[in-house]
Amino acid sequence: MTTTVRQASVKIIYDAKDITKNIAPFLLDFEYTDNESHKADDIQLTLEDKNQLWMSEWMPTKGDTITASIIVENWFNPGESLSLPCGTFSVDEVEFSGPPHIIRIKGVSVPTSTDIRGQAKTKAWEKITLESIAEDIASFASLTLMYESDTNPQYLRIDQVETSDLAFLQTLCEKACVALKVTDNKIVIFDERTYEEKDSVRTINRKGGDVISFSLKSKTAGTAKAAAVTYSDPLTGKTVSGTYTDSNQESGVTINVNDCPDGDYDDELASTELDEADEEE
Repeated sequence: MTTTVRQASVKIIYDAKDITKNIAPFLLDFEYTDNESHKADDIQLTLEDKNQLWMSEWMPTKGDTITASIIVENWFNPGESLSLPCGTFSVDEVEFSGPPHIIRIKGVSVPTSTDIRGQAKTKAWEKITLESIAEDIASFASLTLMYESDTNPQYLRIDQVETSDLAFLQTLCEKACVALKVTDNKIVIFDERTYEEKDSVRTINRKGGDVISFSLKSKTAGTAKAAAVTYSDPLTGKTVSGTYTDSNQESGVTINVNDCPDGDYDDELASTELDEADEEE
């Protein structure tokens, strides 16, 4: 009787060169984090370096590109090979440790070759929409834009003050309650609720052999009982507010649904000023 063995491997394209076979003898671990929004995706390769090759002539250069895919064989059906493209990443951090000598190479989905994240800018935007601002920022950074939301606020005037393009755009997206993600050389702006309502790709069954282990936690700290929202229309000046209370929740805090979690792009948010001009201006 033939036993089908599940196998998993990683395909690595480094600066447009396939180094999968070259790197395989050194690869100890591969991690891929696909964040939903407001944080950059990232990968980490952990490699053994007993001959200290990676510490010398093989030393990675920050800004190099890594395109990675996870390949699984015989995972769900015998003889079936599936590929999960993780995207393209820029080398952002290199860490060495030892003995034993190990190198960890971390890549992020925000290209380090552009100043979209690092350079503070000051610019006035007038009579423009969120999508148009995102298109301009993406084009300047040599990225493409995917705008997957019906929400597209209009601004009579809005000022970007000593803030990086990505931090500025994140602020606008948070105020518009749309999600922002930078992945695979794209800026993606999307409606999280719409994506949550899409059909599932696969159902993971805890009793079906898919789950090796799991951990669940239930706590009261930070539990929300109500959600409040306030919106000011920049064109009419009218402010609308409302609160939803969960009748099944006995206690908890009231959260502002416009408040989004901190992410990798928020280093300069404190200096962002969003000024709306009068309609006559």
